[in-house]
Amino acid sequence: MYGGLVSENTAYSGAGVCNNNGTISIYAGYITKNIASGMGGGVNNSGKFYMTGGTISKNEVTGYQQYCYGGGVFHNGGTFEMCGGSIFENNAEKGAGIYVAHGSKWLVSGIPMVNNAIYLNSNE
Repeated sequence: MYGGLVSENTAYSGAGVCNNNGTISIYAGYITKNIASGMGGGVNNSGKFYMTGGTISKNEVTGYQQYCYGGGVFHNGGTFEMCGGSIFENNAEKGAGIYVAHGSKWLVSGIPMVNNAIYLNSNE
């Protein structure tokens, strides 16, 4: 994604973007105001996810509280490399900004901004 807007979508999982064992890269653009009823309001990732720029904001997960994971990003398997961009003002019961499931890799470098809760799950 080199720019543009992914906004105001609804789904059970990955309302903005759903990556199932593929590869996604975000260099610029906005993923905003998406609503999932289960996991990953903005992004649901189980593959390779590279974020060097762009914004993931104002996404949310609604539904049963025990299943409301990752308002901005639900990362469940694979690798999420974040070296830039921003994740803020997202909402979920666990991991309002980023939910990293057990066994997932989350690599951070550079100067990314995450102004939300990060939930690292090591008990699943």
